Formats: sequence, C-alpha cells, structure tokens
Amino acid sequence: WHMDYIKVRPSTHSNYDTYIERHIYNSRLGSIPLKKLCLDDFVTFFRAKEVSGRLDKKPGGLAPKTLRNMRNMLSEALEFAINNLRWLEWNPMAGLKTPKVTIPKIQVYTERHQDRIEMAALQHENKNALLVLIDLYTGLRIGELCALSWSDFGPGREYFDISFILERLSKKWTKDRSEYRQIPIAGAVTALYLGPPKTESGRRRIHMSEQAISAFHDIERQQRSLGLYKPNGFVFRQENGNPYEPSSYRNLYRDVLCRANVDYQKFHTLRHTFATRAFELDFDIPTLAEILGHAQKSTTENMYGHSLDDSKRRNMAKFNRRMDRAV
Repeated sequence: WHMDYIKVRPSTHSNYDTYIERHIYNSRLGSIPLKKLCLDDFVTFFRAKEVSGRLDKKPGGLAPKTLRNMRNMLSEALEFAINNLRWLEWNPMAGLKTPKVTIPKIQVYTERHQDRIEMAALQHENKNALLVLIDLYTGLRIGELCALSWSDFGPGREYFDISFILERLSKKWTKDRSEYRQIPIAGAVTALYLGPPKTESGRRRIHMSEQAISAFHDIERQQRSLGLYKPNGFVFRQENGNPYEPSSYRNLYRDVLCRANVDYQKFHTLRHTFATRAFELDFDIPTLAEILGHAQKSTTENMYGHSLDDSKRRNMAKFNRRMDRAV
C-alpha cells in the first residue's frame, strides 16, 4: 500500500517509513497475518506505544498526534485492503480510539522582547539575521522564507509571491516527483528541495510593511557587496553561496535571541507573534488567514482565539464610548 498505491508528500512518506519499519514491523502486530488481525491486537499495540514507544530510548510514549497519525495510516491501508483488494471483509481496527490531541498553548514574544529581537537583528553584522525581523512582520513559515528568490518580488520590493518551500527530504520519495527541484548540495540519503506549499492556499502574495521592505534592501546590498547577488538567486544565502535551509538557519536565530537577551522559543513563535500583533491591530480573520496561508479560516480562529477575545473586548468597548457621548 505504502510503496505502490498512495501518493502523499515526500515528508509524509518518510513519516510512514518510520511508522512501518521502526514501530509496526518490530512489534507483535507486525507478525500477525492480515486476516487474523482483530481489534485487541491494535488496542495492545497502541497502548504499548502510548506508554513506552519512543525510539530514542528515553522513557515515555509517543505523542497523541503521532499516535493519531499512525492510527489513520493503518486504517487507510486496511480500508484499501477491504475496498480495493478485497482481501478483508471488515476493518479490524474500526472503533479504535487514541488519546485526544490537544492544541498546545501558543507561545508569543512580548512587545518588549520583540523590540529587543528586532534591534539585535538590525545590528547584526550578518544581514541574514534580518529574516527574524521580516518574519515578525510577515508571519511566514521558515521553509517559505528560506525558499524566497529575488525573482519572487514585485517592483520596488513592495510585495513577493510564495510559490515554494525549501525543505530537506528523502531522495527515495522525491526522485520521480517532477514538482520537486533538487538544489545541488551534497547529501547522501536526503537532499535539499524546492517543492510546492502544503496546500493551494499556501501560494499567496505577501504585501509588506516598511520595516520588511527596508530589511530586504539591506540584505540585497550586503549580497551585492559580497558578490553573492543573482537576480534569480536565493534571498537568504550563506557566505559559501548555498541557501540557508531551515535547520541551518536556526543557529543564526539562536544567536539573535542571545544578543537580544531573550530566552529561546522555537522559530515558529515569530509567526505566532505576528498573528497576535495583527489581532491587536484589528486585522479581520479572512485577511489574516490568507496572509498566514491557512486553508481554513477556522484554523486561524482556533489557534489565536486568545488574541481574538482581546480584539472583541476592544471593539465592544467602543460602544461604551458611544454611550458616554450620548449621556
């Protein structure tokens, strides 16, 4: 089923490789003939993974989201065995429940910390540090920013189009996928690829504030001074000419936080901070969802409900001022 019958993103294929080869095959579940599988077999398997399923030998089990993804993969494969191959009459894992996935609390930099982070990025000798500031004013995913090339920009650098993401993927699952373009950087099992956004809504135009426009001009000037600028080249390039990929850029991000004397939060916190500031400035949900590239407006509302509540309170308070004028 995995090798021949489905087509998902290469990163999803890699996750399935891990689920199948390192979890299922090495368990009792993996030794049971297909037609002898029953619900109890799956209940036992998932309970064990919930308690002690980590592959790094550390104590503890798999996260609820991982358990859910593994359950969905198994169920889809079994449904294929039933409906397409006619190997089974019913799904032996039907009705299986895994732990509920809870949305983690959104981490956001305070305005005071944001000011310090912006100043540290502006003062950094490596102008690629300005990617941090740019993200605070655009809310992009790191793979989207790393994929940017100068040809993606409109006149005057006032906007740019998101058409790709840059990510390291398994060569096994990308070799026959024409929508993925390999970047010529040495690698054995994995390689760096420009590929399509995860959803069609990920393709979007980003209009920028003056802070972001100025930052891109600074990056361009430094590239030209170092002889790295190419009209169709990557915006964020290392001194050896290679593009920054998400994993390598995180070291520069840590350095910016260190110089700003701000405790480390994962890079995605910049995106959350942008969305929170946008709500504080009364952005409407459809506009913000489009900027963030969310396929569903409900995703934006669910993720940033705390900020939305603040916005509602501010707007409702406007009625108080109206009543005061009436009195």
